[in-house]
Amino acid sequence: MQKVAEVWRNLFDIRPGEYRRTIFMSLYLLFVLFAYYVLKSASEAMFLNKFDIDKLPNLYILMAIPQRYNHDLCFRGLGPAFQCRHGNAGLGGREQSLHLTRS
Repeated sequence: MQKVAEVWRNLFDIRPGEYRRTIFMSLYLLFVLFAYYVLKSASEAMFLNKFDIDKLPNLYILMAIPQRYNHDLCFRGLGPAFQCRHGNAGLGGREQSLHLTRS
């Protein structure tokens, strides 16, 4: 049991006093991901209930536009400590990758 605790401490570097914050942040991330997957499926179902499946790519394009601006707002405050560059700039959607490197 002590070996498992040692591996756990080496895997997750949580300092004393940070356990409560770590648990709440983990729960926050869990609920955000749950909400994302549930709401994504629900929005696609409501869209397909009203429109044909041929219009689904238009929905993805319309959803990508605000996400792009949200990305710019989120990463603008990182400053020169981070370098943000996009690979495959001509591609959109899932093919576009974001690389953050610490300088």
